[in-house]
Amino acid sequence: MGIPAKDQRAQRILERLTSQYLIREEDYVTLHVSKKGERDSFRTLVATILSQTSTDKGAHRAYDRLNQRVGVEPRSLANAPLKSIAAAIKIGGLHRTKSIAIKDLARTVIDRFDGNLDSHLSSLDPARIRDVLMSLPKVGPKTADVVIMTHSLGFSLPVDTHIDRISKRLEFVSLKARYEEVRAALQDLFFEKDYHRIHLLLIAHGRHVCKARKPRCWDCLISDLCPYTEKTEQE
Repeated sequence: MGIPAKDQRAQRILERLTSQYLIREEDYVTLHVSKKGERDSFRTLVATILSQTSTDKGAHRAYDRLNQRVGVEPRSLANAPLKSIAAAIKIGGLHRTKSIAIKDLARTVIDRFDGNLDSHLSSLDPARIRDVLMSLPKVGPKTADVVIMTHSLGFSLPVDTHIDRISKRLEFVSLKARYEEVRAALQDLFFEKDYHRIHLLLIAHGRHVCKARKPRCWDCLISDLCPYTEKTEQE
């Protein structure tokens, strides 16, 4: 029994995007490591909060300054004055709101998990991890999925604005589809082993070619696989 036609198209899209973009994990804003060189879920949560409504460069600089001045650890952040956190991350934008969110997150991780989020997550059934993450302050579906994906805590495919836009233009989902529907559709179309790769590839494609305004359809290597291109040409 062969792969369904839609899945075949998804695989061709994956192959072509892979040939087009050089993806380096270190360029992804939510990938941060501890001093021991191990990935740290709490740090990823903080980095994700800082990345909201910010450029990658601004989020990176805010994270680095926070790490240097306060330390991206639950106890350091929980004990730090709110104004110190805000001052450190000001360069990333929305510093007052984000500083409150980060401090609340740190306090919750200490109160519920004694400051060791990774230890608790590793003890859970993968099906429970997403629910636990989403029970934390300011952690929504996308942030939870980012942590799950980047730390291999299970299989999940986060959907950002670029991925949402491209998925709808490719007609993987309807234009009215919400986050969970887009996520479920992509996870059905791609193999679990490719979730991280297609996530990063679609983001890169959305930034460079399939832009929100004036998409570069004439310069798109998957244009023949995309219904949006045909509609644009007809217009």
